[in-house]
Amino acid sequence: NTDNHETAFTVTVDHVDTTTGVSPAERAYTIQKLLDPSAKPQDFRRPGHVFPLVYKEGGVLVRQGHTEASIDLCRLAGLQEAAVICEITKDDGDMARLPDLMKFAKEHDLKIASVAELI
Repeated sequence: NTDNHETAFTVTVDHVDTTTGVSPAERAYTIQKLLDPSAKPQDFRRPGHVFPLVYKEGGVLVRQGHTEASIDLCRLAGLQEAAVICEITKDDGDMARLPDLMKFAKEHDLKIASVAELI
């Protein structure tokens, strides 16, 4: 993996029951199937449109990334150790920054936490 943030990307997947796999509904279906404990590798086509990531053992204490933070939050909450993460973009397509995210969170009654707060 040569990602400059050391994000542990894997091969993209789509569930075999989807058509193209590109729609939000089909991506959500693929994610649901990825979380199914009975899922098998042959249940998925590769490459696809969902990007599974691998959590680095030790979490945010070892790597201060979104992947690790999402799983650490699941563990702290006593939930299944699986999460869906995404980048939020502005209307112009640029990545949203903290002021944009604060506004978005207020509009949608969401909480914001930082990786630093988990450490």
